[in-house]
Amino acid sequence: MDQSLSPEEYERRIRERAQQLWEEAGRPEGLSDHFWFAAQRAFEAEHPEFAQRHGGEQRPEPNALGGLVI
Repeated sequence: MDQSLSPEEYERRIRERAQQLWEEAGRPEGLSDHFWFAAQRAFEAEHPEFAQRHGGEQRPEPNALGGLVI
């Protein structure tokens, strides 16, 4: 995997995984943070080299998610 993952690409991957987890859970309302952080933990567990650089970043504001409602 490319170790020069930009913050934007990192966020995109987390967002896509959060969307997938949310859909698999039946699209429950009001749990967007739960799915965001679950996706972040899963990605960083699979790619520990990125956890050191991107770990601990805060979830972006909802409008930064490109209109995604999870």
